[in-house]
Amino acid sequence: MGLMQRWVFFFSIVFLTACQPAAPTDEIVAVIPVASQTANPAVTPDTVNQLVCEEHMWFFDVPADLRIGCPLAAVGDTTIVSQSFEFGTIIHWPDRNLFYALLSDGTAFVYDSQLELEVIVPEEPPAGLHFPAGDIGNVWQSGRIYGQPVRDRLMWATAEAQEFSTKLQLGSGYICVTLADGTVVQLPSEVGAGQPWRVVDAAA
Repeated sequence: MGLMQRWVFFFSIVFLTACQPAAPTDEIVAVIPVASQTANPAVTPDTVNQLVCEEHMWFFDVPADLRIGCPLAAVGDTTIVSQSFEFGTIIHWPDRNLFYALLSDGTAFVYDSQLELEVIVPEEPPAGLHFPAGDIGNVWQSGRIYGQPVRDRLMWATAEAQEFSTKLQLGSGYICVTLADGTVVQLPSEVGAGQPWRVVDAAA
């Protein structure tokens, strides 16, 4: 190829390249980092925490990642009775005569004084375990968890029942109460089966 032909070929390539139509702007795709595509979690009235409560504050330190409604009243003092079992706990709140059978999977069964109690039949527990007596013993033998006796789900008590003074605060449909070891738990405030419960402030 002669010199003149080379120059003609070169300018032809340049001309054709320059005349190519530009890509439409609506076809340009901007690359957005994945992190910036993550939506912020929605905040609703049901997910407010201690930082935005105005009238009342919780009596315990609310963890930053815990979504919990604001308390409906100031903290008060009360007395509860608690007994630990092999597979859960029973709590008696005398002020309202409510009994809580708490399973380790976060499920609570709440009974009241209308529970049809059976006559307590003394049983001999295995060595090192205890037979629950009194009101808690009534619930243990007469209450039902999904049709089964409470005793068959919780089994034997691992310690004697313990009565103690504690702090309690009411939320919307639940209460927060401190147990004997300092753990704060959130419990349902009404009678019902299969309701959730959880630890909201672990003991130090």
